Formats: sequence, C-alpha cells, structure tokens
Amino acid sequence: MDIKLNAFKIIQNKIDIYITIMKASDLKENCEIDWWTERKENGYQRPLDQNRLSKALKYLIHEEGLYPTSILANIRGFVDYSPAFSIDENNSYGVLKIPEDSLPIWIIDGQHRLYSIYLASRENMQFENYTLPITLLNLKNKYEEMRQFYIINSRQKKVRTDLAQRHLFKSLDINQLNITEFESRDKILAAKALPLVDFLRLHPESVWYNKIQIPSELKKIKSQIISQTSMANSLVFLLKNLTNDEVEEICENPKNIGILLVKYWNVLKDIYKQAFEDPNEYTIQKTTGCYVFNMLFYNIYQNCIQNQNCSFEYIKIIVQNALKIAEKEEKVPFTSSTFWNVKTGHYFASSSGMKNIRGLYLKLSQVFDEEVL
Repeated sequence: MDIKLNAFKIIQNKIDIYITIMKASDLKENCEIDWWTERKENGYQRPLDQNRLSKALKYLIHEEGLYPTSILANIRGFVDYSPAFSIDENNSYGVLKIPEDSLPIWIIDGQHRLYSIYLASRENMQFENYTLPITLLNLKNKYEEMRQFYIINSRQKKVRTDLAQRHLFKSLDINQLNITEFESRDKILAAKALPLVDFLRLHPESVWYNKIQIPSELKKIKSQIISQTSMANSLVFLLKNLTNDEVEEICENPKNIGILLVKYWNVLKDIYKQAFEDPNEYTIQKTTGCYVFNMLFYNIYQNCIQNQNCSFEYIKIIVQNALKIAEKEEKVPFTSSTFWNVKTGHYFASSSGMKNIRGLYLKLSQVFDEEVL
C-alpha cells in the first residue's frame, strides 16, 4: 500500500530532504532496520542495547516522555513529491508519495526511540498513536545511507567504534565512498585491518581465538579479553609500514600474514606461559601487550620475509634473543610473566595509556631492530 505524507521539502548541498510526521504504529508497519551481524555483514546498524532501551522505556512511561528530535530514515526506491506551495527558492511544502514497491523505510538513526514506543504500546495502547517527527532522505545507494549513519554516530555522539570500523571497511571494499575526504589515515588503516582481526579471532590455533569482542556482542563474554577496536588499532602501525599493494592484499586475503601473526603470538605464549594461562591477571593480551607486540611484529615480519624463514622455531629465536638483550640492558624482567602482572608488574606493563605503551615499545624496538637485522 502506498504511503502519502504531508511534508516540507528542503534542499541541502543538492540533496532532497523531506520533513514530515508519522504515527509510531504506521512507522512500525513500514520500516526496517539494517542490523549488522556476522551472518549479515552488509548491515550497518548496531544491535539494540537492552540497557539503553530500558532507560528509554522508563523515560517514556514514567518521566517526560517527549521525543522532540526527529527520526532519520531513508527511502531507497522512487518517491514522488508534489509541491503545494513554495516557501522560497529551494524549499516548499507539499505531498510526498512513497509507492509500495519503494518500501520499507530504512531507519538510520532512532531505533532505540522507536522500540521504546513499541514496547510502551504493549502496556498502553495510546502509544500506538504517538506521533514522531521524521526526516526522510531519498538516497538510492545503500552505502550513502550507511555513510550518513557513520557520520552521525561517529561525529555527533559517542557510540561503539567497532561497528564504525566495519562501516568504513565495507565502504572501502566497494569503493563507493571517498573516505579520505572525511576520515584520517589511521582510522582507514584500522578498518583495513579488520580481515586480519577476523582471521586471528577465528583461527583455532590463534591465542586470540574467541577472545576478541565484535559489534554484535554488546558485552564481553567471559572468554573475551580485548575489543575489535583495540586489536584493529594496534595493527595500524604494521599497515603503515607496508606498501599500498601489501595492505590491499591483506584486505583481500589476510591468510599469509595472518598465519605468521598466529605463530608470532604462539611464540609469546610459549615464552610467557603463566600470563597466557590467566590472561585477566596479566596485560600481555590486553591493550598494553597487544599494542606493543603488534607494533614490534613488523620487525619480525620483515626478517622472516627477507630470510625466507617463517617457522615457529625461527621466530622464537628472534623474539627470545631480543627480549634477553633488552632485559640485560634495561635490568627489567622482560622475559618473565611477572613483568605483565596487573597488580605487581612493571608500571609500563600495568598501564594502558598510550604514553606508557609508546615508552615500552621504544624500549624494546631498538633491540628488536638490531636483533632482526
């Protein structure tokens, strides 16, 4: 069934925007939300946060109950607008017709407000008539719609950056958005590291197997010790030192360098047995250790490629020798799990601040440079 709405039409930067109102019940019948899941990676919305939803429901039923800001949505198909009168050169008021085959209305921003109204209507039928202001776009390209979601959620309010990384990677993957116009190189490289992150978390021999939290998991489960965001960001240093062709190869096929990373981290597991047996009591698999050793990995990678030796044994010799030299020079127990203990370890290892992470990396990097060369 076609939908007809009285609407203001405004034009911003050559984009048509329609401002209208809809009853929550009508919007519910005609809208969809493009959620991201592991099985549906083309989606872009984060899952509903039950805590946010509960707070919104409480606010709606027991407190002010006002949602004055508009829901942002998009129609991907054809729409027909008939102006009734002009307001000025670019703006008018008229009737917006959305044909049935152009539905659904895709929600870009406002899913928690919508669902709180849906839940409230179960207790009080009056909420079915709750009227919402709606801002409608008519972006034919789904990935332009996704870009709007990304910009709103990464620039205007604090949201989980792990899903934003997925958006960036998908946008780069289809080459439809000129991301460099509005994002930094580091954020782009973190997004390009995602195939490598997924390889590490899904490879059964990886120390990171099932230990990295992804966007569809709102809370860390017991086995998870680090977020996708931290892991991806920690790999940026590696990607910065690779050529553009090498980075693109990782995006398309992360297996080769991924297997080398798996071996490298298994070497660290062999050296720091106690720390890996109880990762919550040590920082080697948390942000600090993850950053430091992923930053040092480039040295290992370079040496393995140059010497055409990527074996576990060869990597272990390099890493052990470097750590022993650093331990002797700095008089710090770099080869012991105790160094990484959350409570009693070295202050460089017990802090997740980037200043200390860089400091620890610099202490080790010179030794690693000399050892691999």
